[in-house]
Amino acid sequence: MAPVYLTRHGLTEANLRRVRAGLTDIPLVAEGRAQAERLARRLRDSGIDHIWTSPLRRAVETAHVLSGFLDVPLTEEPGLIEIDVGPWEGLGEDDVAARFPAEYEIWRNRPTTLQLPGHESLEHVRARAVPVIDRLIRRATPSLCVTHLGVLRVILLHYLARPLDEYGAIHFGHCGLARIARTDDRYDVEIS
Repeated sequence: MAPVYLTRHGLTEANLRRVRAGLTDIPLVAEGRAQAERLARRLRDSGIDHIWTSPLRRAVETAHVLSGFLDVPLTEEPGLIEIDVGPWEGLGEDDVAARFPAEYEIWRNRPTTLQLPGHESLEHVRARAVPVIDRLIRRATPSLCVTHLGVLRVILLHYLARPLDEYGAIHFGHCGLARIARTDDRYDVEIS
């Protein structure tokens, strides 16, 4: 078994505007590419031999920077795509709170109970993302996954054995790094 490294894509215009990008296919800004380059240098001695990435452009661009620097192949993995936020796509916090006050309150306090047509549930995200990580942990060599904040939160809560309702408690910057490894009968999770 080998560790799996996880990162969030680099910075985008939607991040700068503080709106939900969801499934919108947007590129990185220059700082996002620079973040990926800095992460690549940090990972140079990690032993990573393959990168799996969300198929959204911002993740793929990040993965290409990393792949080029580390000289390893990459594969698009649909299980790592961002949460479909449905009607909240393109909206900032204030807009969501104003247009969907009851749903926003639920999302902030008990996100697993949110039932909003078109908004993917956290349980669904866990059901598609965790099997990807489980599969990669069984590899003989380290892997890297490039994904999104929502998916990272769900994955990390799962392996930290914490409830999904703690979703908002996980903070993870652009091109931040997490490492999940299996030791004996438990998972070790490091976030840096």
